[in-house]
Amino acid sequence: MAKDYYFPTLQGQQFETWDIDIEDPLANIVDVAAVNQYFGWYYSGFLAAAVDMDPLKARQIMLENIPKIRFQLPDNKPFIFSEIGAGAKRGLHATADQIKVFSEEYQAAVYEKQIQMIRHQKNLVGISPWILKDFRSPMRQLQGVQDYWNLKGLISENGNPKIAFFTLQRFYKEMEEK
Repeated sequence: MAKDYYFPTLQGQQFETWDIDIEDPLANIVDVAAVNQYFGWYYSGFLAAAVDMDPLKARQIMLENIPKIRFQLPDNKPFIFSEIGAGAKRGLHATADQIKVFSEEYQAAVYEKQIQMIRHQKNLVGISPWILKDFRSPMRQLQGVQDYWNLKGLISENGNPKIAFFTLQRFYKEMEEK
């Protein structure tokens, strides 16, 4: 599990890879398994709280280690990443040397690291970024940022692309050329 690597990494231990074994009985009966993963987005906050660490420092450590993550499925089953990504409010920006959650730069940085991770996966046969366009969601209540919108879209609710849109566009073009 990721926590087997994350907590020791927070304490300064280094690993060449973070090997995550997927043990799901359903994986044995489907032709292609699906894995949702949001490393760099959801997991850092609550894991940082568990060790009383600054959440932004914990995010930075997670971001740096995303490329090391390797998923292992039973019997070398082919799989897809059915959800990847992070959120950003279009027009919210950060400088290159800072982590600012919900900034376009942070969303793009998460995708960059996830793309590095994708390149090292055995048996990965597809990805599906979550999601193309921002959409209304009453559960997204962070005032001044979310305002009842799920902001994980690559384009805003008005159809304007975010920086991460172009990050994935470059990746897809590269894959098309191979």
